[in-house]
Amino acid sequence: MTTPARPLPTIAAVIYRRAGRLGVPDPDGALRTGQAFGALQRAFGQVGLIPRRSLFAALEALSDRQVEALARDVLPMALAEVGAHRAHRPLFRNHPRTVPDDTYAFFLQRLIASASRDPGVPCALDRDDRPGGLSRAPSVVPEGACAYGMFDPELFDGCPICHRRVGPQDAPQAPALQASRERLRWYRPLDLDLNPGETARALLRDLLASAAPLAPQDREDLRVLVTHLGPAALAELPDPVPQRETMAAVLGTLLTQPAAAAAVTARLNGQVRTATDLLRVLDAAGGGDASLTGVNRAAKLPRPLRRALLARLEALDERLLTEDLQRHPARWKKAAQTLHPFEFARRYPKVAVAFAALRGTVPGDDPLGALLLRAAARRSDLQLLPVRSGHRRTGPRAPVPDVTTIVHEAQRAAMAECAQRGDWGQYAARLEQHTARLLEARTAHRAGRAGPGTPHPPRVRFTGWAGQVEQALAGSNTSRLLALLAQRPGELGRRLDKALRTALAGGEGDVRQVQEAAVTALPHLNAPLLLLLRAHLEARHQPQPVRLVFPRRSPHSFALPDHRAVLPPAVTAPITEAITAELLARAARLSRFPAAVLDARLQDLPLPFAERETARALVTLARGAKLALPPGRFARLFVHWMEHDTQRVDLDLSAAFYDGAWRHVGTCDFTHLRFAGTGAVHSGDLTSAPAPAGASEFIDLDLARLEEAGVRYVVMGVLSYNNVPFEDMADAFAGYMLREHAHGPVFDARSVEQRFDLRGQQQVLLPLALDAAQGTLHWLDTTPRSRTLGEVAGHQVAAYHDAMGLAARRVIECAATRARPTLWDVAALHAAARCDEVVVQRPEGWTRHVRGHLTPEAFLRHLTAPGEPIRVLPDGPTLGFHLTRTEALPAGSVAAALRTGVAHEVDVDRLTFAQVTTQLEGPP
Repeated sequence: MTTPARPLPTIAAVIYRRAGRLGVPDPDGALRTGQAFGALQRAFGQVGLIPRRSLFAALEALSDRQVEALARDVLPMALAEVGAHRAHRPLFRNHPRTVPDDTYAFFLQRLIASASRDPGVPCALDRDDRPGGLSRAPSVVPEGACAYGMFDPELFDGCPICHRRVGPQDAPQAPALQASRERLRWYRPLDLDLNPGETARALLRDLLASAAPLAPQDREDLRVLVTHLGPAALAELPDPVPQRETMAAVLGTLLTQPAAAAAVTARLNGQVRTATDLLRVLDAAGGGDASLTGVNRAAKLPRPLRRALLARLEALDERLLTEDLQRHPARWKKAAQTLHPFEFARRYPKVAVAFAALRGTVPGDDPLGALLLRAAARRSDLQLLPVRSGHRRTGPRAPVPDVTTIVHEAQRAAMAECAQRGDWGQYAARLEQHTARLLEARTAHRAGRAGPGTPHPPRVRFTGWAGQVEQALAGSNTSRLLALLAQRPGELGRRLDKALRTALAGGEGDVRQVQEAAVTALPHLNAPLLLLLRAHLEARHQPQPVRLVFPRRSPHSFALPDHRAVLPPAVTAPITEAITAELLARAARLSRFPAAVLDARLQDLPLPFAERETARALVTLARGAKLALPPGRFARLFVHWMEHDTQRVDLDLSAAFYDGAWRHVGTCDFTHLRFAGTGAVHSGDLTSAPAPAGASEFIDLDLARLEEAGVRYVVMGVLSYNNVPFEDMADAFAGYMLREHAHGPVFDARSVEQRFDLRGQQQVLLPLALDAAQGTLHWLDTTPRSRTLGEVAGHQVAAYHDAMGLAARRVIECAATRARPTLWDVAALHAAARCDEVVVQRPEGWTRHVRGHLTPEAFLRHLTAPGEPIRVLPDGPTLGFHLTRTEALPAGSVAAALRTGVAHEVDVDRLTFAQVTTQLEGPP
């Protein structure tokens, strides 16, 4: 099924979400009663929007008509952030009060009602679903069908028998605008946007400065910003752009605009520095994300632009060009269909040779063949080798033709030959000859040879830098290995662990060589890699039971036995100390502050690096993050989805329960609507989600009652029962609320703590786990691997509970090893390098640390030691790093926080932790 493309957000929506700014028109002088302004204020309060003084004054001056128009634009954006832009109507309307205590008795009641219904009334259950949710059965059940009258219609928002919607689906008023008894725990400040153009350019500069791959939401915003700015976006490109995917996304987006193509061509030489860079640009121009991990896309390019791209490839070093093409062979072969490199072989000979080596071209008796022979004779990295039987070929092997194909080809060849000679009397004989020839060729192809007695043709083969590195590693040749890695400092950083293990086998001298090479390369490494190396090497002193690997573009995790030798502290200490000194030196170049405020809870939040596959979320969390749950509130999990007209979708929200040893002790899902009384209550199973209302499911969790029932861990699961991938749904998102009151609207925007999109080709997702004993939440963002799916119909916890527990346990245990950098690491580096006084917010209160005569390295270590208790924060501009900021900072301060719990504050610059990490980049 082809999924319709989701529309891009508007530039105003991007500015609102990323900068917290709102553009306001000039007053039109029409009627202004203040009623519309008051209604807008109340709506803002419902979702935690706090307008600053300048915005408040600008809104107050608008007429009622202008305020109403502004509300129609702003409120949907605010509601969408928390998931309140959709109507949430569970199966049991008065959830949780009307949820039956006995799920099995409710099932028997449904079964009896279904059996006693009038057979003349149409029913969705009379027609079977097709695979993948494609169904002839209606998603909306006619009123009165399926013995619906045997149940109280006031209790249900769908058919109690088949759990599909009943009657017309008119979306009710948005629940976020209803009265709420919940107290707000966080706020979103809004500023007046006086210059939207400059704001858009500033946002673009922030995205371009990131050294980590952008998350899907960031990539989408980048595309909107570049499209809005047009060729002017090129003026914001730094030289170089730290993240090559981001650079390619900008150039690729502009390539699709005819007015900007010439300007992009002029910037190719400055921005495209490798062949892979150009491949990313082509992928972005074809609608891809420039990561080279998704669908292989190639844009159609006009002839002048093709020549410009080939000219840029021709200007690269011929050895590096040939090697770059070998890294993505399938993508470059498809790109060759667009670039036509052999068509311009005389003008761009290096490009032609590189593509010939990629394709294993056989030199012929033509100018291109002569060019290949000369290149092979001149270059040591190119060889002419015969393709022998069993030799691994570049790219996939051509399929063996079947007998039907051979017969058809023989018929076409015989007819063509007879038509050419005008002698149809020989058709039968020629058909027999061609059939025998093709059958012999198939036999030879299966045997892996060209044919009996045929010499093997020489093909161009390439041996590159990566192969030489692997040979040095295999031979434990440390000197040769370091000589190669010194050419590419980034590769040295990524292979440092392997290099150290290789050097340990060679003795102390080899170890010292690797240490010196690593220290020399540090100034050339980006901040994310330095932070990763620092945390990784500090954790390599202890053996780890497993290594948890999340491959790119894969929703699954893989647990591999860790057979690596432990690295002694004496081996890693010189490198980690040098990395710390390098990061502190970079932070010290930034502006200084008298004091800093740090939240110790940031130690439980890994720094989000691999955001390429992260779905859009209210709060961006890295896999393994741990958050404390506030006491006195219960958790309400939720999921909402909406299907396309041609496909029924049945999503199931589930919770699996485990004891302290991760043994499965129970489930709350559509088969068990309650667990431990009111410990877990499900809102009922909806099996269709037609537009415009869609469908929603909820699970209420009382952690105290669950702990009394022997539950330690609760794992949330979102499962597509009928195998429809999340990506194929019109809309799908999930999250959780922390509620004080069970009564009131089933979905309350004021209590939403997290909301995230459901994306990708997977049908099962484990977003989070709750620890009832510790009162904490663990962010999982993983997918279980199970072999029991075929034993149970559909995706449900019964098929996955063991795999769900294992996947959650591995993420939680691996996060506890602290082998990845945290938000605390970045915050502490900034504070130790830029401030003389640091206040740390700990569970027991505020503690004060003073630099005195300590070096930055010693002061950094001092921040983890007990400090002097204080009750009042320092005066003057402050550098703040918080989980949820609850204290107002003085004017002139700069703060980074995941959320803000301060309603009123003046003149404080707000940063994201991604921006704070980017500030640790070294000079270009």
